[in-house]
Amino acid sequence: AKSETTDAVTVQVESDETAFVKCKITMGMMVGRPNLSPSTVEEFGTKRDGLKYVDSDDVGPKVLPDPAAASPAS
Repeated sequence: AKSETTDAVTVQVESDETAFVKCKITMGMMVGRPNLSPSTVEEFGTKRDGLKYVDSDDVGPKVLPDPAAASPAS
């Protein structure tokens, strides 16, 4: 994550695992500062209803598509 400062978190996962990372935005001089840290599936479960997918108009071309919007496999 990057704004007036940057933050990074390294997460090591195996091919059959899912990792969770949370981002809190704290006060900066002119804009918010990202604070990335590992999270858990339980914490994600408590926050997931308030989350939304964004598209490239929101943050840029490297955003993954919303899997719920994908057409079902035939």
